[in-house]
Amino acid sequence: MSSMRSPTTTLLRPLLLLIIICLNDSAVADLGFLYNGFAGSNLLRDGAASVTQAGILSLTTNSFDITGHGFHPIPLPFTGEDGMVVSFSSTFVFTITPSPSGRSGDGMALVISAVPDYFSSRAFSGAYLGLGGPYYYQQQNQFFAVELDTIFNREFKDIDDNHVGIDVGSMVSVFSTPAGYSYTEDDDNIISTNFEVLRLSSGSPMQVWVDSDGESMELNVTLALVPMYKPALPLPSYTVNMSDLPLMRERDYSDDSVAKLYVGFSAATGDRHGATHQVLGWSFNLGGPAPPLNYSQLPLKQAQQIQRASKTKNLFSVGRCDGVPCAPVVVEEESREA
Repeated sequence: MSSMRSPTTTLLRPLLLLIIICLNDSAVADLGFLYNGFAGSNLLRDGAASVTQAGILSLTTNSFDITGHGFHPIPLPFTGEDGMVVSFSSTFVFTITPSPSGRSGDGMALVISAVPDYFSSRAFSGAYLGLGGPYYYQQQNQFFAVELDTIFNREFKDIDDNHVGIDVGSMVSVFSTPAGYSYTEDDDNIISTNFEVLRLSSGSPMQVWVDSDGESMELNVTLALVPMYKPALPLPSYTVNMSDLPLMRERDYSDDSVAKLYVGFSAATGDRHGATHQVLGWSFNLGGPAPPLNYSQLPLKQAQQIQRASKTKNLFSVGRCDGVPCAPVVVEEESREA
């Protein structure tokens, strides 16, 4: 006896499949995002932050004493119903272009915060990178950040003027390491590990990967030039139980069991050195790897034009002889290894 399918069943099957796919896509969208450039985005921005016509998120210009912030507009559920922080992963491409003087200040950071406007009302420029100020140190753990610091500051116990740091509610990093990447070489079956320093403020596009394992509590940060593959060896790992942070105990009013937090960027310049801090592309994901960025869609060409313009300004300046302008003279730039 042959089985007969009714026309209604035949029509409903693809419709149900479409609904399931849409629901799955919605669930994925709630757990992460992908920006191959920021044109048309609705980021939460304040301070000097803007999105250029080319789709670059510009956090600061070369002006002195300014801050800028840009956050994904929708908070993400960082904890499960058991209160434990889930694994998360993020990657972004950035440039830090020094001022025409050749010097750069002060740095930028990837930030996790309960409320994005926390920084707009409390942000200090300079070495604070727009992440609070001296009067708010008692309110610990209001943010978690991975900083790209280009100024040496003794007050914050910086290791140098070119490092990656992990900040937990304070500008005194709980962990810092020189900026760069490690690679291995095989010379006559003798394997050695080498470290290549990257100057964060070179103006060259670089990519950062931040991977946090919710179970092992291991946080890895990896840095490379664009368009390198992700190095197999991250910067030295740091163990942090993010579930213990007061930040992760913040609760959304609509769901007391889940901590919904904002993710974004913060940057600042100081009173002596400016810099252009920019983000060209960014992705984030909870519970799995961050979606890869599509280099062909990133505004890399426009970022390189900014870098070349800055270098041109550094090469020539007008000298003065007893108050009389002289011919342009070549000014030697600081040596910057990339």
